[in-house]
Amino acid sequence: MQPSTVYSLSHEVVTRIGSLLFNSNDVNVVTSRKALISLATTCRYLSEPLLDIIWRELPDTIPLFLLLPSDLCTTTVEEIPLEPWYKQRTELVLLRTPVADDFKRVAMYSHRVKILGYRYDQRVVKPRHEDYKIPSHVWDMLAMHGPAPLLPNLVELHCTLSGPRFDTKASIDHLHEIMLQRDQIHGPIDFSLGICSGSSSAHEVIQSITRIAPNLRAFQWFQTYAKWDLRGQDICNLPHMSELDALSLQVAPDTLHAIGALPKLSDLAVAVDFSTSEWRDWNYTSSEHSVGLFPVLVQLQLETVNLSKTAELMKTITSPFLANLTVKVRSWNPSGSILAAFCSAVGGSPFQRVLRSLDLTIQGSWSSSDGNPTYPTHSKVIEPLLSLGRLEKLRLEAHLPMVFLDNAFVDEMSRAWPNIREIRFAQVIEQYGFQCREEPIPSIGDPDCPKVTLLGLSPLAKRCQYLQVLQVPVDMRIRSPERLEPACRSGPPLFHMRSRRSDLHTFIGEGCVMGDPWEVASCLSLMFPQIRKIRCGHSSIAKWSFMSEVYSELLRARSEEWGWANQASQEESQ
Repeated sequence: MQPSTVYSLSHEVVTRIGSLLFNSNDVNVVTSRKALISLATTCRYLSEPLLDIIWRELPDTIPLFLLLPSDLCTTTVEEIPLEPWYKQRTELVLLRTPVADDFKRVAMYSHRVKILGYRYDQRVVKPRHEDYKIPSHVWDMLAMHGPAPLLPNLVELHCTLSGPRFDTKASIDHLHEIMLQRDQIHGPIDFSLGICSGSSSAHEVIQSITRIAPNLRAFQWFQTYAKWDLRGQDICNLPHMSELDALSLQVAPDTLHAIGALPKLSDLAVAVDFSTSEWRDWNYTSSEHSVGLFPVLVQLQLETVNLSKTAELMKTITSPFLANLTVKVRSWNPSGSILAAFCSAVGGSPFQRVLRSLDLTIQGSWSSSDGNPTYPTHSKVIEPLLSLGRLEKLRLEAHLPMVFLDNAFVDEMSRAWPNIREIRFAQVIEQYGFQCREEPIPSIGDPDCPKVTLLGLSPLAKRCQYLQVLQVPVDMRIRSPERLEPACRSGPPLFHMRSRRSDLHTFIGEGCVMGDPWEVASCLSLMFPQIRKIRCGHSSIAKWSFMSEVYSELLRARSEEWGWANQASQEESQ
């Protein structure tokens, strides 16, 4: 048997080891990366895959220009007076005219760069070489004699433009002319733009980006101050775009129409201010706006200020592939009829058979101008959602009591959504300081009393075996049989669900009315014996804590009983 050497490792294994060192979450991450560099200099067999990892992602182009010969360029340091201190800035200075041989070392590493700039998982961005300055004439000389393109394999570009009176458009044009080598990007790239302050309009920025990379695949716009308005249809000049994150922009009607016409757009996050004059008389009933918009959309995140027009917007989506829908609406006067219109638009859409996740948040007071409540009182408002046969997650959060649900609708949910994993009907409770106010306990039959009972949850335990998170307002006070609804009164008695138990591990009690802790714990332990976390409601908090303790003890006792029963059956069989 031959001894194992470093040459017996495949490139996949070497790449995996290098990635673990480079992306180490250890406190001493600098030491890990230095060890990776040392490992890359061991032999040529290791250097190629490890250098690809080291140079794959750069914060900017400065590390590449630091590889230029010392007789070609040098750096000078100047002090910039800033109150109340001085700031040092390093400037790159050319000592002679560059020639092609000066860039041999740069070319050894530039083709390895796939990602340039900082990603915007966080809004605060601080470039590593923010104090370096490369004058325009130096850029021009490097572009004239250097490799073209400078970064031939670039796939992601993240750019931050900041500073007082900063001309964003001019900066992107400069990026286009110098760093990207005049339309030399041949493949699709991801472009992420972080704007901290600027003097250009979003329309001008989009125009410049269409000239930088017409094959743009993904674009993200992050802004740390007031949102800009995006108008015009220049975004149509990016036909290869598949991902667009423009939540930091307010999109005009013509621009939204242009976005919807993109043939490959699959992932969209956009903000629409329906309260502006441009949107006031807008509707999608005309053929001009209703022809083939969003044909291949798979994921949509939408922020709007009008639930009624949001329902109209849902009707424009022609994609049969939409799987994830997240809508956040800041509406002043939502109502049950408007919510029903939205649910009808979603339930009757072309994507009703493939939608897996629906997350709807409605911020606003559910009351009319005269102060009368406008929230829904019957489950028919969300009945169209039962047509979403593949739904796995449903989350409805609003400033309204979720008392429109009843036992009959819960039974229909269990039949319509066999693959459901999360059901949350969350009522937003006003907070005072760090504590929520304790809600008064309604009497049975009151308008604000939940209509769903504990026994009404049993269909979910029987049919929804993948259910993991449940938040439904429940009246947990055990009622006498004559006061139960016919659907529950005629059903079988409650039994232990161990044979067909669901995977429910989190029960959220916000909006529920607590009954006798012993009875509630006994009932929940029979239907959902897998709960690991019970979040108490905003009333009878002491009872909730006691019920959780009783629930745990009942599960432990039943587990022992099942163990004894299995042991006894095994002994009898022997």
